[in-house]
Amino acid sequence: METNDIFNLEDEREEFIKVYSILKNDILNELPKMKLASNAIDYIKELLNSSTITGGKMYRGLGFLYSFNTLLLSIKNNNNNNNNNNNNNNNNNNNNNNNNNNNNNNNNNNNNNNNNNNNNNNNNNNNNNNNNNNNNNNNNNNNNNNNNKHLETNKHEARIIGWCLEFISFFLITDDIMDNGITRRGELCWYRNPSPFNPTEHKVGMLAINDSVLLESFLFFILKRYFKNKSYYVDLFELFHESIFYTATGQLLDTSSSHLKRGDFTNFTIENYRQICINKSSYFVFYLQIKIAILLTEIMDCENKGKQRDRIEEEEEDLIKSICFDLGVYGQAQDDYLDCFGDPKFIGKTGTDIQENKCSWLICKAITISNDHQLNQLKKHYGIENENDVSIVKSVFKEINLPKHYEQFENEQHHSIYNKILKLSEISSPKSDILLFLLKKLFKRVK
Repeated sequence: METNDIFNLEDEREEFIKVYSILKNDILNELPKMKLASNAIDYIKELLNSSTITGGKMYRGLGFLYSFNTLLLSIKNNNNNNNNNNNNNNNNNNNNNNNNNNNNNNNNNNNNNNNNNNNNNNNNNNNNNNNNNNNNNNNNNNNNNNNNKHLETNKHEARIIGWCLEFISFFLITDDIMDNGITRRGELCWYRNPSPFNPTEHKVGMLAINDSVLLESFLFFILKRYFKNKSYYVDLFELFHESIFYTATGQLLDTSSSHLKRGDFTNFTIENYRQICINKSSYFVFYLQIKIAILLTEIMDCENKGKQRDRIEEEEEDLIKSICFDLGVYGQAQDDYLDCFGDPKFIGKTGTDIQENKCSWLICKAITISNDHQLNQLKKHYGIENENDVSIVKSVFKEINLPKHYEQFENEQHHSIYNKILKLSEISSPKSDILLFLLKKLFKRVK
């Protein structure tokens, strides 16, 4: 089982970033039609130029492009294999024709009266065979040219969808407000920035809530602009809506802990934590990108073959979903660990999980391995926005050797996910390659 070595992440990143300029101009060119005031247009322009959309690692968009290219490459290889088989059949037919011609010629030596007729027939047959072969070659060349043009178009469209996936980061704007975040992606959170309307006197502040809604609307504006006439538009639209629904639900579960009574750890269980991760992270970070890649490439494969494909086997679908859910839990646990123990200057974000009383992997694990005194310390100081309280919680985390337990969890999670990917590879090698690529990106990451 190997990952797609043909896909160069950094080369694709350059092409991917170029497409954002096109999409940004599409949005900005639409605004004057709405007769918006110039300062409102300038505000939106600054929002689109901020790190909110383009300041991250872009793993959602680039991960989708890797998924799309891997499945596309698989289809191309399958088609080439089919063409080779057809060519072999043609060669066999030609050999049979030649053998028949030789036999006819031998018979003709014994039958002089029929010789001329047979030669004429053989020549006609050979000419017809040559013409048919030439026509087949021409058709193959035309098909290859059309497929190449089709491929380039789909690469561009795939990059647009990749940016739609990146636009789901509109959730981060409101997430930072609810978490009282300070920095994001190495810069001030958007709501803490000076207001483009009046930078000397105001911050963006609560205007950022509407900015989050704006970015979501831009996502669907782009989808409609480029895909409304596609046969898969409704499916694509619904996949995005479904993912946003799950993510919003996950955000509710994640932030609701801030309203719980301090020191009440009843809901801080690994089971509840897993549900937060699956809804908040698994769907839109992992599951959505591979589902869209499967949707697009299976439709293309149907068009090439001129027939409907069967649905994804139930076992394959269940495995893909299970792996994506596990990746979401794993990735969120990494974020939780870095929130507490990571260097804000390096990871680009100042941690606030302890102050916000978050149901994180760290606190869920700490509850299960702390002695009575340590547990009482956590109940007394966890969820309080005070440097001294935060320091005491972190000291308990270190006292119970939580980093060591996290390392063990990470290795176990990697092993479990890898084994599921191996099982998937027996059903679909290309799809298992995609998930292996995502797992490799996560394993032991430090930011």
